[in-house]
Amino acid sequence: MALWLKRKPYFHIRYMWWDIIDLDEVRKDLETQFEVTELFVPSSYWDMTLFPYHREHLRVRADNLSARLAHMRAVLYQKSWAPFTGRDVELRRKIREIYDRDFITPLPLAFKTEPEFEVEAELKTGRALAPT
Repeated sequence: MALWLKRKPYFHIRYMWWDIIDLDEVRKDLETQFEVTELFVPSSYWDMTLFPYHREHLRVRADNLSARLAHMRAVLYQKSWAPFTGRDVELRRKIREIYDRDFITPLPLAFKTEPEFEVEAELKTGRALAPT
């Protein structure tokens, strides 16, 4: 069986603690390089939700990596495992700049690490890239 069939797709969540992200500004920044889609978010005056700023409003796609963005949270994911392309690495870098935290809270309640991934160009040279 091929090695790539055994690998899990990339999945990682990033957070913003104190500020609320302006998604219109993020969309303008990302749509020059990536496919950006606005997600339908039903809401009304009577809408009651515990975490309104965690509702996802944008989906951003590179080649093998996608992200769903909310005002205070970003979910980076792959549907199936594939090595990252240059565009995927750039999307990951931009999301990590905007959403600068790995945990939902400043309290040290858990340990979470970013999953490992490989970059397509690095596979050709025989080197793998670990998370930074």
